[in-house]
Amino acid sequence: MKRIRKDDELRPEYDFSKLTPAPKNRRPRLSPLVMACLEFKPDAAHINALPDPLRRFIHDIETNADPAGTISENILVRDGSRMLRTLLEKLQRKVKRLERKT
Repeated sequence: MKRIRKDDELRPEYDFSKLTPAPKNRRPRLSPLVMACLEFKPDAAHINALPDPLRRFIHDIETNADPAGTISENILVRDGSRMLRTLLEKLQRKVKRLERKT
């Protein structure tokens, strides 16, 4: 391996042409424990057995990752309803003020 001097620091110069990719048929072997962990699918009983902070964290993740979009749609409807209610109350106060002036 040849070294070159650059910016007062020695850095190795590599010959990448000699590198060959690993064969496709050589995959790393996983232990049975790792395979069991990869295949494990938790159900409601497993999640309910967790401590409360962890259960709430998982619930929040599930709420934010709603694939159907129903929860986020409900949140948008709720927020829209709240904004419309606030606007209605504001307009009703304005009407009352105008009625008092006349």
